[in-house]
Amino acid sequence: MHPKKTVFHNKGNLLRSLGSEALINNPVLHLGMCFSTNCWHRDPHGLPWVEYLHQGSSKIWYGIPHSESDKFRKAAEKLCPSFVQNKGIWMPSDILMIPPDLLLKEGINLTKTIQRPGEYIFVFPKSYSSSICTGFTMSESAYFAVQSWVGSLPQIIQ
Repeated sequence: MHPKKTVFHNKGNLLRSLGSEALINNPVLHLGMCFSTNCWHRDPHGLPWVEYLHQGSSKIWYGIPHSESDKFRKAAEKLCPSFVQNKGIWMPSDILMIPPDLLLKEGINLTKTIQRPGEYIFVFPKSYSSSICTGFTMSESAYFAVQSWVGSLPQIIQ
């Protein structure tokens, strides 16, 4: 994939205007092993991102759309109250892993997909995701911003 060469230089990527020195424009390499997880998270800027699985085993992904944000927060407050902050960014990074079946019981609409080597996962703006590795994995992710993302900035910076 080489996100630095493709995602960063894409003319539709507004983050390109920040320059290549901006940390947000640097791709991230992820190495995982069996049962490595990425806890529930959302980019604090509401940015979309793409992850490419270079090699290894499959990854199981779960996603919660932005439209379910309020319900997800209420479920998190109920299921793990000590991990929810009373702030704009209510969920600290990488600490909250709620099993999908519990979220479904709370009425949260979520999706599950399996990513195999050579496949991309696109995470939509302001949505939540988590993943579990089924063995050794090597993937790479990069943020991007399109024109439609600019319209959500007033909500994001509140």
